[in-house]
Amino acid sequence: MSVLLPFNQTPVDGKYFEAFCLRIAEREPDIQSAELKKPNPQYGVDIEGYSSDNKPILLVQCKRQARVGQSEIRKWNEDF
Repeated sequence: MSVLLPFNQTPVDGKYFEAFCLRIAEREPDIQSAELKKPNPQYGVDIEGYSSDNKPILLVQCKRQARVGQSEIRKWNEDF
């Protein structure tokens, strides 16, 4: 199923989009807490999610794109 998020209707800057992604990460199963990483050397990680024993178990790289094909996803996966 495909869902179109309403980002084309409202101006969304990078900070807002990262905050939106953070709220999604916080709702993932087994995630006790999540935080935005600082922009300096983060190696592509924008959000890190932690388990109840404070171990990092989720890494998120935020990408705000209108359309994404398989080739872009493969490249991002290789780069990440």
